[in-house]
Amino acid sequence: MPVGFSDFEGREKLASAELGVFLENAHDVTHLRFPVKSRRHRDAVDSNLIYDTQTDPQQQQSLVKDDALEARLAQQMRSLLKRFDVPPCQYERMGP
Repeated sequence: MPVGFSDFEGREKLASAELGVFLENAHDVTHLRFPVKSRRHRDAVDSNLIYDTQTDPQQQQSLVKDDALEARLAQQMRSLLKRFDVPPCQYERMGP
């Protein structure tokens, strides 16, 4: 029975799950995949949360206003996603 961090997953959540091999490096082992709401970032789909944790360890001032920085970091993220062969659904927030 699949479990979350604190308890077993409910029937409703399991009923919405996809079953499949989503990663090439999963060695043909099937996994359950289901959507999860982000509590940490409050499902912030309309903006990116970018912080300089060296100068702003409490993450009070987002650097998202810097378009050049955001574009450079997005390209680095795409490269890492490709390098680690993540499932296509992980690219959704990145845009084209």
